[in-house]
Amino acid sequence: SSSKSTRSLRSRLHPYGANSRCKEIMKSFEIKQVENLSQSQILELTGLLADAVENNEAIDIDKRDISSYYSQLRNADIVIAEVGGKIVGSAIAKYYTESYISHIADFRKLIVNRKFRNLGVGTALITRLEEVVRKKGILKIEFSYREGNKAAHLYTDLGFRPWGKSTCAVRYSNQCYNEIHMEKILR
Repeated sequence: SSSKSTRSLRSRLHPYGANSRCKEIMKSFEIKQVENLSQSQILELTGLLADAVENNEAIDIDKRDISSYYSQLRNADIVIAEVGGKIVGSAIAKYYTESYISHIADFRKLIVNRKFRNLGVGTALITRLEEVVRKKGILKIEFSYREGNKAAHLYTDLGFRPWGKSTCAVRYSNQCYNEIHMEKILR
């Protein structure tokens, strides 16, 4: 069922055609939910996150916290993208435990290795994570991204809508960054 779902997802990713590199990668990547991360998966994910932090793409996490980020995840689901058995992307759905907001999932840390961007991997990760949260009865997905994020179009293309903006939401290296807040109501 998982591989059937992955195949059908791939067929919807690039309706206007794709270059040969994209077609080759789309044949080879697999999106899957991981219930319990292995030590090697934690190491690979930590490397992806460290790279994002190093390149100023994930500024909401302190460099000192990178090594423990994935091993300390609670009340969350994670999906990964693999190519040739190596993790090239991930996305997390964090669930609230308070009853009055337990119908909401907070998407976090959509990270795709730079070599695999603009090839449908991010779309596939978000789409699979949305399937996971729907099965849990989640009614709304929320997340925030840093203003100026190059993947912003992806979120609106997938049906998310902006609902607000926080000025100077994150401070990093003595610079303030604004965040755009997005949401999607699941029907």
